[in-house]
Amino acid sequence: MTVQNTYTIPVGPLHVALEEPMYFRVDVEGETVRAVDIRAGHVHRGVEYLTTKRSIYQDVVLVERICALCSNSHPETFVMACEEIAGLEIPERAAYLRVIAAEIKRIASHLFNVGVLAHLTGYETLFMHAMQVREIMQDVKESLFGNRMDIGAMCVGGVRYDLDDELTAYLTAALDRLAPEADELTRTYAGNRTILRRTRGVGVLTKADAVACGVVGPVGRACALAYDVRVGAPYAAYDRLSVEVPTLADGDVWSRAMIRLNEIGASIAIIRQALADLPDGPTRLEGDRQVRGPARRARLLPQDQRGRRTRAGEMARSELSQLGCADLHAQGRQDRRHRHHRQQHRSVRVLHGTLMPRARPGLWPPARRTNRKERLMSMQIIVDQCNACGACEGECPNKAISHKGKVFKIDAKKCKECEGDFDAPQCVEVCQAGCIVKLEEAA
Repeated sequence: MTVQNTYTIPVGPLHVALEEPMYFRVDVEGETVRAVDIRAGHVHRGVEYLTTKRSIYQDVVLVERICALCSNSHPETFVMACEEIAGLEIPERAAYLRVIAAEIKRIASHLFNVGVLAHLTGYETLFMHAMQVREIMQDVKESLFGNRMDIGAMCVGGVRYDLDDELTAYLTAALDRLAPEADELTRTYAGNRTILRRTRGVGVLTKADAVACGVVGPVGRACALAYDVRVGAPYAAYDRLSVEVPTLADGDVWSRAMIRLNEIGASIAIIRQALADLPDGPTRLEGDRQVRGPARRARLLPQDQRGRRTRAGEMARSELSQLGCADLHAQGRQDRRHRHHRQQHRSVRVLHGTLMPRARPGLWPPARRTNRKERLMSMQIIVDQCNACGACEGECPNKAISHKGKVFKIDAKKCKECEGDFDAPQCVEVCQAGCIVKLEEAA
């Protein structure tokens, strides 16, 4: 009789753990993932078609609804394409304000990403901590833009918001509160055994595969690809600012999370630079001031011009390209709307999802560092030194630690089942009193 060792588990397209509807076929052997097949494209909203039925000004609002976490990047690249077709140059102050809006959204998106990663690894406390830190930026968006998700900051010819002295002071204070919180999250992801055990060496994408498949964004930078659109093809005011591009070489889940955490600090530095160098002047171009109503903004764009342009921007999760084929010819007095003949947006996030089968087989658990028999552990608690803090009980992955009253003890059989992937067990790392030692040391 043949025993089946590998099973195929379908996940999606509608599942409580999925942010967006996607379908996965996961081949597992025990707890080890052997292969993943991903199928996307379960939602078609027809955004590209709808842009051809509306005016360019209405399309700015429409494309912002493509993605909530990257809602600022889509209209930003869209208006850049329109401005290039029309030959418009936005005011200097507007260029800096676009940078500030983009980096605020980037920080909020990265915090959401690392928070969801903690949730998926079962570390609910870290998930709630990351989301609590993210609330700082959510409050900033609400105060500066009037909304916590779709901020509506972009428009053709500039931006739709401005910063006075009071808002500038508020934003600076929020960044001062955010910086130490982000540093604490970075230290947690860098040293916490639970996170390291579940993310180091997991889902490795090699640099060669990343180059062959055109991977960009934080996923590419986690594979040692030092490319960022803000540096390679700068837009807005990025060419006047210092932009740090962090990279790592391992290409695993942990590296991708650390890239995002490092970019939070880089984004804080960029916002501070932009605030320090923010010039005076208007925040957007104005149409004919003698014309009132909707026709006024129509005078901003040329009345007889066509063009085809592609502009790229650096989203929080990847590079984004917007193709615009616009007709800026006003068709008669009754129809003064400027239309797109073709609008196309390309985000490589779907590409990144399809790369999962290329990741190194055996996604979970990661390979052992040494022979398992050599790493069997039997720990003991020195009762006289124990202060009954309880930190070790919650950290033990196999529930080997229990207590009765204020007396804690370790089940030797369960303790020997600990993975032992690191130099010290997790219970030793969290014990504040130093009362947990190996059995032979206690003797």
